[in-house]
This record gives sequence, structure tokens and C-alpha cells, in this order.
Amino acid sequence: MEFHIDFEDENIQQNKALSKIFSKQVCQMSYMLNNYPDYESYIMDCITNTFHIINMKAKLGKAQKVTDEYSFCVFCSDYMQMRELKRVLPCGHEFHKKCIDKWIFKFYAKYCPCCKHEIK
Repeated sequence: MEFHIDFEDENIQQNKALSKIFSKQVCQMSYMLNNYPDYESYIMDCITNTFHIINMKAKLGKAQKVTDEYSFCVFCSDYMQMRELKRVLPCGHEFHKKCIDKWIFKFYAKYCPCCKHEIK
């Protein structure tokens, strides 16, 4: 199932990206549908989560490759391997890309899990 969202102020490429993320949210959150008082509340949460993901992707930018052997991910408590992908948050904490992306995009967090510094 895929939904299409049309935002008049956005171009076609951005509309496709928004629609893809929104469709994924609707599918991923479908198991929670019974927890909502009505379908509209469920859809509003899906829309809110979609915009959270879009905003955080813009704030985080691209991941970097690990270039030193002493990078440590405090999220999973493991050292990063050379050429793995990592993210460095504005507060300076480094994480495996897969670890921090799960925190931010699956749990809709807006802050560093170590120092609680807001990601801006």
C-alpha cells in the first residue's frame, strides 16, 4: 500500500520523498492502530513522524566514514571499524550510523542519547 501526499509548495522530487516516508510510517505504525481513538489521530501521528524524519535527515546530513581506530560508539558500547559509517552529532558524540539512526528515526528522538543535547 502506498499513499501519495501532494504539497503545493514542494517540487515533484520532494513530493515523492515525502510520500515514500509517509507510506512507510503508515505501514510501520499499523500494528498500533488499535491504540488510537480514531483513524484521524493515527494519520496525524504518521504525518508528524514523517516531518520529524525529514527535518532530522536535513539536520544530520550525510554520514562519514570512520578514519581512526579509536572511534567508539557509546550507544552499543563497541569500537567502530575503519571505513564503517558513523554520525557525529552537533554535541560531538560519535555513533555507528545504524545505532543513532535507529534512535532518531525509529524512536523519533530529537536529542543526543548521551548528553541530551538537542539536535539542531
